[in-house]
Amino acid sequence: MILRTSRQGDFGELYRITLDSLDEIFQPDIFHYFQMQWPSGQLCACTLDDRPVGYLSAIRSEPAVARIMMFAVRPNARSKGVGNMLLSAFKQKAMLDGIRTIMLEVRPTNSRAISFYARNGFSQAGTIDRFYNDGGSAVKMILSI
Repeated sequence: MILRTSRQGDFGELYRITLDSLDEIFQPDIFHYFQMQWPSGQLCACTLDDRPVGYLSAIRSEPAVARIMMFAVRPNARSKGVGNMLLSAFKQKAMLDGIRTIMLEVRPTNSRAISFYARNGFSQAGTIDRFYNDGGSAVKMILSI
């Protein structure tokens, strides 16, 4: 597995991973927006032939705070360490960029993701009502690095 910064040529494949993995609908150009916001906050996990199998997209919401906006792994690549590799690499890059806190939101019904983040040091920091497009709430999770 190769970890690298996401590139514009990856965006079509990243969008397909999003459609296969997340239950929110996003515009395909969302990756351009994140890339413009914080280029080093965009990571891609690829096979040896450079085909994306997962990604993490984050923005810098404050000078020392990063917010993971989207994080997905292709269904057939899950439970193989791809998510751990992406999150670990992101934490290292974020620290080098002066980030001290990482935040994210996750559906309260997504117990697998909540457990994953907890195993990686995140703590639950409350609930946000009507966070998702369908009116669903979100669990806010925070990690100090």
